[in-house]
Formats: sequence, structure tokens, C-alpha cells
Amino acid sequence: HVLPTCFVCGPSRPDGLRLFTGLVEQADNPNAQPIVASPWIPAADLADESGRIAPEYIWAAIDCPGAFALDVEPILLGRISAAIIERPRPGDQLIVVAWARGSDRRKHFAGVGLYSEAGALLAHAEQTWIQIDQHAHLKG
Repeated sequence: HVLPTCFVCGPSRPDGLRLFTGLVEQADNPNAQPIVASPWIPAADLADESGRIAPEYIWAAIDCPGAFALDVEPILLGRISAAIIERPRPGDQLIVVAWARGSDRRKHFAGVGLYSEAGALLAHAEQTWIQIDQHAHLKG
């Protein structure tokens, strides 16, 4: 894992969201764009005073999965625009889904959706990821 201590996707963060996305098999459409997904059951400590998951945790949940939808490393999030339609409650069974939306040289684009168990869209994001030139520090 590139960032093992990431709050969202880091396997070394037992206190994190622990969203470990994996490739979704699309047997009915083998030529489809790759889609990744992860189940998520938010813990009670992520709720605010309303009893719903605080917006900052929803934004976090729809961050990293976009990177896993792209077959590019290393990358950093350059821009995210998101909307929360409905905030879930702790214990809700959710799924985060992400897909690639194309690329332009070092810029890579992804979409992410947070869905309820019944399939209702709860939040979504559009992202621009920037591929890092690993050898840039050696130049010059």
C-alpha cells in the first residue's frame, strides 16, 4: 500500500474508515470500464450531534476510492467536487463505488458514489488526480 497510514484506506490505521476497494467483476460486460467498490459500515463515533455521519467523514469516504479506480501510481488528489444528498447513520450498510472517467497526460479523472444498501445515491464526487513524476527531484 502506497500510504499505509491513510485515514480512509490505510491498512495500518485501525482507527480509520478502512475502505479497501476491490475490482468489481462485470461478467455481463467484460469490455466495460473498470469499477471498484468497498462496503462501509460507519462506526458510531463518526456521527455528529444529529445522529448522522458527520459530513467530513462522508467526504473522506468518497476520496480515496477514486484513486483505486485509476491504474496509475503514484498519484495525489488535485481537485474534488462533491455533494452530499443524504447523510447515513452509524451502522448503515453502505457501498462506495468508483470508476475512471478518462485522462489527459498526467491528469486522471474519477467519479465516486456512496450508496445505501437499497441502492440510493447518498453522496457523489468528481475528482482530478495528478500523476507524480517520481524522478522530478533528481532533475536540475
